[in-house]
Amino acid sequence: MVAGRFHILFFALLLAGKAGALELKPGDQLPRLEIEQGGELLLTGDTRSYTPWSVEQYKDRVVLLEYLAGHPTSKGLYQPVNDALEELNLDPKQFQVTAIINLADAIWGTQGIVVDEIVARKQRYPQASFIVDKKGVGQQAWNIQRKSGAIILIDAAGEVLFFQQGALTEADIGRLMLRIENSIRDHNQS
Repeated sequence: MVAGRFHILFFALLLAGKAGALELKPGDQLPRLEIEQGGELLLTGDTRSYTPWSVEQYKDRVVLLEYLAGHPTSKGLYQPVNDALEELNLDPKQFQVTAIINLADAIWGTQGIVVDEIVARKQRYPQASFIVDKKGVGQQAWNIQRKSGAIILIDAAGEVLFFQQGALTEADIGRLMLRIENSIRDHNQS
């Protein structure tokens, strides 16, 4: 009898914890995020360095944030999104893509390999920002699932326009691209 009550209490507490978790949705203000351990990857020739990063620095344009676990399960998760973005050929003065990689969600001993992959992507996409989140503060601040990722589109005021965790379907990507184009147009008209 006591064990049964314990299980009911445990299950109720588990549900209460899930119910209180942040669920980002369009119209929400994106919670502030600052990454000081790691930060934005800067490349000067073969030399890499990092500078503290804050989502607050993007107050002048539409931004697509790709938050990814530094884990094999998230490798290539948003490549179809990046391919669709390349086809749009957007002006970097109006639109920014920022990939945030959560090294705290990497397999033990693979952080160096993950960082090397980030450097290679920065070399391929020099206009994009690559942020190394060594402590997983973004995962906590935005309630991102472990071993996965999330796509978050925000406007110049930091309002969430699109949020989805995990893989996106072709239809999701189509909706996202349309939302990006409309958001840039709206921003230019204001």
